[in-house]
Amino acid sequence: MKSAATTHYRKVSDIAKARDYHDTARELASEAQGHELAVYDKEKINLEIHAERQSDDSVRLQMLELARGVTQEQSREMAQTR
Repeated sequence: MKSAATTHYRKVSDIAKARDYHDTARELASEAQGHELAVYDKEKINLEIHAERQSDDSVRLQMLELARGVTQEQSREMAQTR
C-alpha cells in the first residue's frame, strides 16, 4: 500500500511540473508573437536542406521562405498575389 501512495504522489507531482512547464511555454510563446525570428546563416542552410526533404509542398515553401528571410507579412503578400 505504501508503494501505491508513493507512486500516486510521484504522478501528481509530475503532472504539476508538466502543467507549470506548459504554462511557462504558453507565456513565452505569447510574448514572442510579433517578433521577427533571428536565424543565423548555418541555421538557414540546415533549414533549406530540411525543407527540401519535406513531401508537403506548403510546409516546404514555408520553411524555404523562413530560411531565405522572407517575413510573415511578405509571405502573406506573396500568397495573395498567387
